[in-house]
Amino acid sequence: MNTRPAMAIWMVLFVLIFTACTQTKDSIYQNIPSLDDMPGEWVSADTVDMEPSIRNFRGQALTNRDINSVSWFASAPYSGGYHTGRLRINGETPEVSDFRWQAWQALRKVEWKQWKLESSTRMPISKDGVMWEITITNQSNEERALDLELDMIGFISNYENEEWQWWYPYPKMDGQTTTRDEEVENVRKYFNEDFTSIETVATELVGGKPQQVKKTLRWSSDEEILQSDKYSSSMNGQVVLVQDQETSAQTVFRIADSGWDYELFNSGAVARKSIKLEARQSYTLRYLMLTGDDHAQLISNAEQQAANFSSEFKRIEEEWKSRWEQIFRPENELLSGAFPVLETEDSLAKRVYYTGPLTMLYLMNTNLPQHEKVFITGGPRWGGIHYFFLGYHRVVYVVGGG
Repeated sequence: MNTRPAMAIWMVLFVLIFTACTQTKDSIYQNIPSLDDMPGEWVSADTVDMEPSIRNFRGQALTNRDINSVSWFASAPYSGGYHTGRLRINGETPEVSDFRWQAWQALRKVEWKQWKLESSTRMPISKDGVMWEITITNQSNEERALDLELDMIGFISNYENEEWQWWYPYPKMDGQTTTRDEEVENVRKYFNEDFTSIETVATELVGGKPQQVKKTLRWSSDEEILQSDKYSSSMNGQVVLVQDQETSAQTVFRIADSGWDYELFNSGAVARKSIKLEARQSYTLRYLMLTGDDHAQLISNAEQQAANFSSEFKRIEEEWKSRWEQIFRPENELLSGAFPVLETEDSLAKRVYYTGPLTMLYLMNTNLPQHEKVFITGGPRWGGIHYFFLGYHRVVYVVGGG
């Protein structure tokens, strides 16, 4: 009896079944939405109560309403005061009209005086720093002059020996504090005003009874912040080095392209550049900030990242997208478990479900000494290193704390 035809048929069936099973297993991951779509809408700035934050599994910061600065930089043990410096265009600081949050970046944009400004702000993965990319387009029909002034403020301290409570320490003009008063918020809010104080009414306890009391709130101007004697700055080639006089913290700034003139102040520098843009022509400003304790290493890292800015900037997005895909796969490197993949045609249900895993990934921190991995539920202004598990035991069983 010739068994070869039967064997051949069984072999074909086996290959078909194996292929079908393999395709079914792999195709399930096609239901995972791209990070580009999670959630990803532009939101008008006048409807935003809190501006988008940025994170990198190590630290976090809060974007402001100008095109580039961030405040409440917290990447333990480093903590920043006030903001990182604003960009002025022809002597003015444009206020953004729209924000867009994505896991790996915060986007800002505005059309202003026939200029179109678009920016992306990112934190390099597992590093103490920030990277910026700002594109300026001449929307007029004629050549125009573009005078740029970039404040680079390294108002950052190292508080490794301090207790990081919900009200973690940060530096101000008079040194370390944990008080959350309105000074920093007023610096953030009134950046286009010519005053640095306002009269307000506050409620205080007087003799054990609440009383309405008139108070004057004052805050520092950007010029005063740059002149703070808490810091000193110097140039090393094209790198601005800011050294804290009270702690070991050192901060560097590096602009990726050349042709800038620098004026040093105490807590940073102002970089200036003048160019001409033809009608519809664009210029892109790329620069970075890094913080640490070893200035030689910081300068070297800044030069390396500036020389490879585009690839370093892109790598942030790629790493976020890679980790997003990983958390749905068994035996991944991030979690001891994996999130189930939801397959549905209901776009709203899909969005609601996948926002959960994204939130967990966004809050993940791998930089704290007591645990290899935690999920930071506070920040940026409060609780920059605090994490809580409140009634999430079912999620923990599925995902695993790692």
